[in-house]
Amino acid sequence: MNKLYLILLVATFLFVTNLFAESTDNKGNDQPIFTVAILSDLHNQQDLISGSIENVRLRGTVINTIERIKKEENIDLLVMNGDYTSDVSIPKSNWERVRELMHEASLEAFQDDAKNKPVLYINGNHDYEVGKDVWQGEGSANYNAGDFYTFPMKTNVGELDEKDCFYEKTLDGKYDLLAAFHYVINGFDFVCLNTGKFLYQSAINYQYSIESVTWCKNKLEEICKDDPDKTIFFMAHFPFADSKSIHVHGNKGLNPVESTVLLKSTLTKYRNLIYIYGHDHGGDNAYIRTETAQRVTQYDSNGNWYVETDQNESGTLFCIKDLCNKYLGYGDSNINLLENENICTVSSVNNGMFNIKINDGITPHLYFSTGSKMFSVNREAKDLFLYEIVSTDGGESKATQVSSVEDGKQYLIVFKDNEEYHALTNEKNGKSGADRRLKSVVVSVSGTDATYFDSNLGDDYSAIWTIAGKERGTKSFCSSFAGSMRYYGSTIDEYASIRNSRLIQTLIVYVYKDRVVLQMKNYGETGLLNGITIAETPAPFISERLVSNTGVDYKFAVASENEQEGTVKSSHETGSQKENTKITVTAKALDGFVFEKWINEKGDLLSTENPYAFSLTRDTAIYARFKKVEIPQPVHYDFILIPPTEIVGSVSSKPDPGRLEERTTITVTATPKSGFVFDKWVNGNNITLSTQNPYRFSLTGDMIVYAEFKENQNPGPVYYDFVIIPPTETVGTVSSHPGPGHWAERTRITVTATPQEGFVFEKWTNGLNETLSIQNPYSFILDETNALIYANFKSAEIDTGVEDIHTGSPIVSVRDHMLYVDNICAGSKIVVMDMAGRILSTNESKDDYIRMPLSEKQIYIVKVTYLKTDWIFKVIG
Repeated sequence: MNKLYLILLVATFLFVTNLFAESTDNKGNDQPIFTVAILSDLHNQQDLISGSIENVRLRGTVINTIERIKKEENIDLLVMNGDYTSDVSIPKSNWERVRELMHEASLEAFQDDAKNKPVLYINGNHDYEVGKDVWQGEGSANYNAGDFYTFPMKTNVGELDEKDCFYEKTLDGKYDLLAAFHYVINGFDFVCLNTGKFLYQSAINYQYSIESVTWCKNKLEEICKDDPDKTIFFMAHFPFADSKSIHVHGNKGLNPVESTVLLKSTLTKYRNLIYIYGHDHGGDNAYIRTETAQRVTQYDSNGNWYVETDQNESGTLFCIKDLCNKYLGYGDSNINLLENENICTVSSVNNGMFNIKINDGITPHLYFSTGSKMFSVNREAKDLFLYEIVSTDGGESKATQVSSVEDGKQYLIVFKDNEEYHALTNEKNGKSGADRRLKSVVVSVSGTDATYFDSNLGDDYSAIWTIAGKERGTKSFCSSFAGSMRYYGSTIDEYASIRNSRLIQTLIVYVYKDRVVLQMKNYGETGLLNGITIAETPAPFISERLVSNTGVDYKFAVASENEQEGTVKSSHETGSQKENTKITVTAKALDGFVFEKWINEKGDLLSTENPYAFSLTRDTAIYARFKKVEIPQPVHYDFILIPPTEIVGSVSSKPDPGRLEERTTITVTATPKSGFVFDKWVNGNNITLSTQNPYRFSLTGDMIVYAEFKENQNPGPVYYDFVIIPPTETVGTVSSHPGPGHWAERTRITVTATPQEGFVFEKWTNGLNETLSIQNPYSFILDETNALIYANFKSAEIDTGVEDIHTGSPIVSVRDHMLYVDNICAGSKIVVMDMAGRILSTNESKDDYIRMPLSEKQIYIVKVTYLKTDWIFKVIG
């Protein structure tokens, strides 16, 4: 190999690798929202799958690739794109074993913790033939070797609804083949076109049925009814015949039949559709070298290659056709004559000359070699003359140089080499692939006139070309090669081993919110192989778009757990709803019940909120649980007010003592006799409750209240503790002048009540809840009736807590209707009262104990007084 050529190859490889690293770095660190790996043309074949069933195994490249995918990717979907078996006839049991091994291996491509591991299977042209007696024979098969739906897809991905699958009968009437189907995976639509009845009949009849393509057409219309710009994946095994880098010489494209025309015209309606194919994995053109774009074909809305308009192009597109109706174009790695229309760009340059671009690939321009005197394609554009044919007489044609192209006219395409003028002909040089050229013929030129002489009118070779204008279409769908587990017939690997191969390539698709990235991955050898550079990581093909999809559907249901207790309503109907739908459910209890909580089908708590709003992220069934209203029974407590010794004072309460309902508000007032003053309120355990008088509290348990008085040691001026009770903050505020404190009797005090918004002052009351005044402000002279004062606003209420009771020093008990009082001093006074405070008996002890009979079984209050100390007890007789 030429040393300079080798250096250039290595330099190119390094440049492309660096360019790829640069392009991916510039896109940021966002994560894909969906990742798909596609394996195509597995070709488990010959003695890998024949022989005893125990020895059936898969091609080594398949297992290795799956291991690499698991190690390097986090895929959401794996697609098997056809040709799983070939080159041998095998029993059905062997084929079923291959299918089982493929299923087991494919699941290993996913991460272990993946919630779902969906794998789609698309049939190839070789899949049916292993079921025939002669593996490349035509006609009937002994079993349907294309059935990958009943197992494993049906259980692995899900059962297809009738509207999402299309079956067609084989030509021999033996089998119903799944010819087309549709799945939604993670919100993305996959329309899949299987090789059907024609490929069942013959593995080399590259066409789909018009019925299956029509079904796909209708399905796409249904999917895109509301959003024609959805990102859709269309999976098929065959490429279109004009796909980039296709092996034209091997006729690997779809046959030019009605179904092919319908298929392409259908796909052109969906600009964000990606058509992924396999099948074409032979020859040096098949494998990706340094750029994924090598085998990505961008189509326009007319079904032709999409051509970007730049400053050097006129913006008008042309088809250049020979006299045999073959189109000038690019195919099988160089210039070629194509069956289908090919779009060329003819651009004006200096001095009335033209550049002609015949493809949108790496080598796009029509090029003339001054060495070989033949035409090819090249990165470099050659300046060419166009001569319009004005007359033809026999084999002689007269033409005139033009400076613009007129639609539908015939022309000579001429390159001037020194003094010779060479016209492009449609005669090939007899070679294929990159070595193919189109020959030239010398024409005579005089000024602006040219003469071309066809020396052999009996053949199909000519230098006359018809140039027809084509409207520039808008950018539409693209197609991409899926790679292969087996490349054959190449300079690198002439015939791949049945167990392994040097070249292994798999397409990984990364979907982001704003783009789809097609990335061919090399899982075989890379570097410089037999003079050909294979990049370790080819540059990706990036399709910018705002990604939208169908979305994931989840089942939603809501109901009352017991319709006799309550009902429910929802913002959305039960049934199928889109992922992340915002749903609000509301429960309404019937009389006698209250809502308790929302639960799932297992009874697990979801929420106690009502209404309850949530986003749908999975299949969800939600139930409202209600419970019966428990009507609380009123609770009552005993309130006892113990009267003091008559010489010191008296006590009163509102309401009167007795058995009262819980939280009753009680006000007790102590009135001292002359020579005594009120000291404090205590309970039955001699614990101080309050020093306020009157004293207001809320009944929260059985309560014994006793007023203690003391001798007035200062017969001088009488002082009162003036207290102003603050109201609830929400109703108003109070103030006084002077403020609360210890003031002498007959001090003048002014109190002011300020209501909050929505409330009004009503009246002033004292501790006995007696009305003092309705004036506001209110001025008064301090005495025992108004030492405690509070303002009443409408709807205001003031409660006070009460402390618990505990026992005193004497020991009091009842046995056999007899009251036992022990641990007392001689001379102690014992008073027995009923619950209303009426004195039933009074006794004085002569010893450290006393016994007293009780007349009936009831609650008694026992007060033990010794000197100036009282103990209060509550007993049941």
